[in-house]
Amino acid sequence: MSRNLKLLIIISLIFITGCSTKYDLTIDSDLNLKETVTLYENNKTLEVYNNNLKLVPDQKFSQYKEMSTFKNYKLIKKIFEKDKTGGVIQTKFSSLEKYRDSFVLTTIFEDIQFLEYGNIVNIQTSGYNPSIFVSEEDFEFFMEDIEVNIKFHNDVVENNAQKYDEKTNTYTWILNQDSKSGNIMFSIDKSKKRYDIIIKDFINDNLFSIIGIGTLLTITLLITIVMYRKNKNSISI
Repeated sequence: MSRNLKLLIIISLIFITGCSTKYDLTIDSDLNLKETVTLYENNKTLEVYNNNLKLVPDQKFSQYKEMSTFKNYKLIKKIFEKDKTGGVIQTKFSSLEKYRDSFVLTTIFEDIQFLEYGNIVNIQTSGYNPSIFVSEEDFEFFMEDIEVNIKFHNDVVENNAQKYDEKTNTYTWILNQDSKSGNIMFSIDKSKKRYDIIIKDFINDNLFSIIGIGTLLTITLLITIVMYRKNKNSISI
């Protein structure tokens, strides 16, 4: 299956036309990867094909979930806003090699190379495919800009990103028809970790568990205090 056809399939399964995409990737200090894709479309366009916008994310997700390519993806959030409707899908990869199987990655690029020398890991895509951004006039389905955000748990020593957020250690690339190269390149230092980012992500990923444990400890402490006071009063009497 060609890359163009694959991308048109995902767009057609999720939304009809004018699809906007935000691609978020987190690479942790063990080189595990979490891929999050946000897709949404203008409500005016969707209303032409769908009477009930509330059903759109579930309907489209159930359709492409039947494809083996998406068996490991989960719909983690539904987007219902005044002017757009969409969804957020997510999957994880336990290594850089397994990341080669990413549907989004293999659609936009022909290949990705990983080079490791000492503590430095260099990652670079090749074969950028700008033809995926066909115009509305050229095809029934068309893709607009893709915003690629990559967050790192390690220091980045080299990159070709267009934007950088130091607070979150996130690098951003904007891909579209006008992108001259489009290929993404960065090098990370495994020996230098951003512990502030690691701690924040750990808390965010385990927030409900932390709240649950905190609540349990609070209840246990209160019961202990009450029992202690009761026993103390009994002894005094």
